[in-house]
Amino acid sequence: MSQIYSYFKNRFTDLVFANDGTIKIYSSYQIENEAIKYGVGIYNRSESAVLKLSGKDVLDFLQRISTNNVINLEPYHYISTLFTNEKGRLIDRTALIKLEDEYFLVGSKFNDSMLTRWIDKYIITEDVKFENFTNRFLILDIIGPQAESYLTLICGKEVDGLDNNRLHKVTIDFSTAYLLKKKAHSGEIIYWLITEIENSEKLLDYLLNHKSVFDLEMIGEDVFDRYRVINKVPKGGREISDKYNPHEANLSKEISFTKGCYIGQEVIARLETYDKVQKHLKKFVINSNNINLPAELLNADKEVACTITTLSKNLEQNKFEGLGYFGKSAIEKNSEMELTLNGNLDQKFIVRLLD
Repeated sequence: MSQIYSYFKNRFTDLVFANDGTIKIYSSYQIENEAIKYGVGIYNRSESAVLKLSGKDVLDFLQRISTNNVINLEPYHYISTLFTNEKGRLIDRTALIKLEDEYFLVGSKFNDSMLTRWIDKYIITEDVKFENFTNRFLILDIIGPQAESYLTLICGKEVDGLDNNRLHKVTIDFSTAYLLKKKAHSGEIIYWLITEIENSEKLLDYLLNHKSVFDLEMIGEDVFDRYRVINKVPKGGREISDKYNPHEANLSKEISFTKGCYIGQEVIARLETYDKVQKHLKKFVINSNNINLPAELLNADKEVACTITTLSKNLEQNKFEGLGYFGKSAIEKNSEMELTLNGNLDQKFIVRLLD
């Protein structure tokens, strides 16, 4: 990805990098936050795990090991599907994209080694081959209330035909790209724009130089976390991990309960049938962000009330909001809670559920 980051370093003078090498801020938190609140934000997710799969048994194989009903996936369509372990806990959340005769799995950032091992583990006699294509594509999220209007300016009427999980090939400044439309838990629409890495600088230049009347900004990890909190979008390594199952992560829509077996199916089905889900991903407000994540907060009985996975700042209301997994008792109480960090009475936090 050095090619893309070299481009960003040359274009943006105020970059702030996170410890993992991703960009926390391109310009300023306030400017980027205004863009996703009122205009258009472009988020770079090009470190996402990408596997290319080939062979006559690809769909049969993925039908057997992943949660969704993928068997009838048509060319130039995509479907979201989960990979879970034998205990029904999350390995990754992916988008399976089918081009004419090629398949691509797009997973979480920095998760290509785990996804590769998981796929390889279950190939037995199937005619399935895979290659790691991570870092070979520029993958951009186009988000915000003006995203659709902006993409209509850039891509034309192709944007209107993206329902039913369709994938459209578009030409932007003589470069080929693919456009798809996803939906967050809140109902917010997220667009993905994908092109080969060789076209990345040309495409980024075109997008950033053709703002027209739109308030458009590149957004870094800090503001994307803010967007995720608002729309309850789980992230790999935070809300998506083998500590949690799909029911807890609000990802049940990406499970087929009628297609039959997959890895973890028995456990996930029991959780659904017998109402055994003990916690859920929730949005909350907290009185401080002086906390290392993930963090377990305890109630007065020294029981874990919640595990905080993401925190962000609400600039407009001068509050800290986040995502976390809350136990049933905390959810049912649904009131302001005084919680401690690991039972330390010197580290108390006031927490209130928002959704």
